[in-house]
Amino acid sequence: MKDACDSARAWRIFAFHCFEADSLQAMVESKRRENQVQLQDSDKRIAELQITLRNQKEEMLQAKRRADALEREVLLDGLTESIIDAPMNCAFVKS
Repeated sequence: MKDACDSARAWRIFAFHCFEADSLQAMVESKRRENQVQLQDSDKRIAELQITLRNQKEEMLQAKRRADALEREVLLDGLTESIIDAPMNCAFVKS
């Protein structure tokens, strides 16, 4: 009778440990899937941010080019005005 009780107790302990192992394995697998989803979301967000950054850099470069072109235009306009408004008795003009 004692052997039967010991055997039943051993079986319950074994079953409990198997259940624990299965439960732990399920928790680990669930956490792994959760981490995989987070990783995919992070990768997607990084790609989106890289595109945004690239677009912003291109916009800044275009704005700088426009500013440089406008500056050259203003300088040329100023130079043209100063030449037109210059007195005609300059040393390089012969009368």
